Amino acid sequence: MKGKQKTQRHTPAARALAWWRSPAVKRVRLAWTPFALAGMLFSGLAAWPPARDTLIDAAGALHQALLARPELRVEYVAIAGAVHLSEKAIIEAVDFERTGRAALAFDLEGARERLSALGWVERASLAVRFPHTLAIEIEERRPAALWRSGGALHLLDASGGVIAPAASRADWAHLPLVVGPGANRALGEMEHILQRLSAAQVPVIGLSRIGQRRWDVEILDGPRLMLPEAQEGGEIDMALDTVLRWQDHAELFSRDIDRIDLRFPVSPTVRLTQSAAWPVAGAASEQRSASL
Repeated sequence: MKGKQKTQRHTPAARALAWWRSPAVKRVRLAWTPFALAGMLFSGLAAWPPARDTLIDAAGALHQALLARPELRVEYVAIAGAVHLSEKAIIEAVDFERTGRAALAFDLEGARERLSALGWVERASLAVRFPHTLAIEIEERRPAALWRSGGALHLLDASGGVIAPAASRADWAHLPLVVGPGANRALGEMEHILQRLSAAQVPVIGLSRIGQRRWDVEILDGPRLMLPEAQEGGEIDMALDTVLRWQDHAELFSRDIDRIDLRFPVSPTVRLTQSAAWPVAGAASEQRSASL
């Protein structure tokens, strides 16, 4: 008899029954049985049209009730990463009139798109932290230059895109100033020119874009450098090599020179300041008179 009982305990049916009666499975059954019964009841009622309509209306009413619960409303905004962009501008872009304040139905994508349209914003991410907080993380664009065009100042990023208006030059004195139409589309050339002149410790005030084709460089207490148009032959580097070589040998930038014309690098010319040009012109006139 004992052997027979031992054999029955090890049959598949006995093992399945023991598993079904185990404490772990019993806890799962107790937890999920109400949901299973509710699902069966719901499925049965949903097959009956009058009951189905009632269930749909009840589900809609429950959804609206959840959305209206004060415990699930966005009441606070946590902003990270914004340095130049104001909190007011961020909240206005989120636009709670559009998104509403229901945490379960907050239009995160719409708010993100409106934030991304702001000039300062490189990237924006949003998330609802239940129950009451909207978390916003901003990555701002980095200003690379200050652009004066049409009498107004604008901040540019490295690609030449306009970030935002600038109130004054003094607020962004650490940025290079570029002037003229098309200057924002040639920032790569500007950066190369500034790198060359900075390496030679030449203090640059700003760069002007001429005819949307080439650059003039303003040097602090020095002449204006009229650079050639950028071409495949490396004309800009050739012109800079020439003028920096002159500067090394003769300190050209500290002399009475108004501008150095390097538009044709093989034949550069120098124009003196007016104060220096008059004595030269006078001496030339006297020399001509003496020869007569």
